[in-house]
Amino acid sequence: MLFENELIHYKEYVHIFTLDALSDINVFFEKISSKSYGFEDVLNKSVKKRLSELFYTFEFPLTIICEPYYVDRVYRDEFYRYYSKKHFKISRNTKRLIFIEGKFTKEELLNDNSSDYVKVEKGLIGMVVLKPTQTLGRMLINPHKIKIPKCYLRTTEFEISVFGKLYTLKAFPFSGQDSEVMTCAEVNIWQIMEYFGRRYGDYNTLLPSKLFDFLNATSDVRVLPSDGLTVEQESFVFMRSGLSPKIYYRRSDYEDGDHYIIKELYSEPSFNEILNLYIESGVPILVNLREKGKIDGENHSVTFIGHGYVDFDIDSIKETSCKTLNFSEKYIDIDTKKEYNNIDVFKSWERYNKYVVMEDHSTPYQIMSLDALKFNKDGIEWELDSFVAPLYKHIFMLAEDAYEAVIQLIKNGYEEIIDTIGSNEIIIRLYLTTSRAYKRFRVTTASALIEKEFFANAIYPKFLWVCEYSTLDSYCRHKAIGEFVLDATSSKHNTMESVISIRHGSSITHRKPDDPFKNAVVRLDIRIDDEFSMYEQNNLEFVNYEGRQM
Repeated sequence: MLFENELIHYKEYVHIFTLDALSDINVFFEKISSKSYGFEDVLNKSVKKRLSELFYTFEFPLTIICEPYYVDRVYRDEFYRYYSKKHFKISRNTKRLIFIEGKFTKEELLNDNSSDYVKVEKGLIGMVVLKPTQTLGRMLINPHKIKIPKCYLRTTEFEISVFGKLYTLKAFPFSGQDSEVMTCAEVNIWQIMEYFGRRYGDYNTLLPSKLFDFLNATSDVRVLPSDGLTVEQESFVFMRSGLSPKIYYRRSDYEDGDHYIIKELYSEPSFNEILNLYIESGVPILVNLREKGKIDGENHSVTFIGHGYVDFDIDSIKETSCKTLNFSEKYIDIDTKKEYNNIDVFKSWERYNKYVVMEDHSTPYQIMSLDALKFNKDGIEWELDSFVAPLYKHIFMLAEDAYEAVIQLIKNGYEEIIDTIGSNEIIIRLYLTTSRAYKRFRVTTASALIEKEFFANAIYPKFLWVCEYSTLDSYCRHKAIGEFVLDATSSKHNTMESVISIRHGSSITHRKPDDPFKNAVVRLDIRIDDEFSMYEQNNLEFVNYEGRQM
């Protein structure tokens, strides 16, 4: 084929804007809303409001890359499953905004200079997709790059293509809803499975069409357009995706047709405690909400991915309640000669009353208290009704079972605990983790060679429940004194048989898969450190915007 002699004027479709200050936002919206930039059809009042709220969390100056034609795999899947069947035309393409902290020219973004590449990756905040439905779509924002209060949360790594180059950033996947295909429940399932699919080789990301295929298999009515999902349907989709979900409900008794009293199904650990144990373990939780104080009020779904920050000081610990374990006989500490007939057990997870919330009408990473769950939508105040914990398929021991086993171990070993710490006050921290990450951390942080060797050779199942205990002082120094390691593939019917290892100061036990239970309670002939590092920055990352390095 021969080219014709006539030339067509070359036009750039991807545009770069630099905003010097927050006050430049409206000017930016005016510019890209013009037909020459191609964003006029998606930037309605609601989208501008949502984007403005996001801009308020950014540092300036800011570079924004605007792509008017972007193939988003999630929306494209929605389009062919649903929107393409509508009578009136709707585009199959989305638009994308990429945000980079600092000022960058086109040359810096396009050249092969490695130092410029590093600067761009370091400044990369993330991206947001704008859908033809005039709603926000898939969003990846690095929480370490935005103004949010100090917190602990879960992320995973994603790759973003910017002018043909791949950059890596940490984020938890997020999306707005469009009310027809992706309502709040579908959005939360999608973002949790997007996280699992990106982080773990055993799972796949979940596109909307596959999600609705799962629902169609058991539904007696149509599933599109969506009317939302029940908690049982949410759990079912996780189950079909290869996870092993567990539903936790709160029970409500109604009175006089207007008010109700919440009664928790679980006494100890309570409903909120179980939620905290999974969150401390880095498990993203799909939380179902109901309108506070209403019988026939609204319902909503969000994802909890972490918790707020609380100062590590003894006074704040003592403000929380403790569980007192009483003994039938007094015990005399051999060193101090003090007499004890109980142990006061403080629970680290009771200190956290704020959560990192992903809510589809707000900016990502909202830090909110359960006493004031109120989002942008309609000004409704919410309260927890139920939650779904999407667990790995081979985790058979639930949070409440692990807690029960730990309390029993403390009761059985109170003499060793008191001898080790010289006190009857401890604080415990209970979490679920992978043995690979746990082993890597213990080998890395141990100071003695024999301790490194022990953990390097220790035999564990794929997942562990671990309970660290500390004195209040050592906890505030981020140190532990003792530890119970449990097999997460055990069940509640045999909780004590789940014990793999017990550590009291410099003494430790270990039980191999074919060892009798005795090996879990008989010390090994090695000495290890009296204090050791708490298992932090593994399940949850600490985000401290004020303390970040620019």
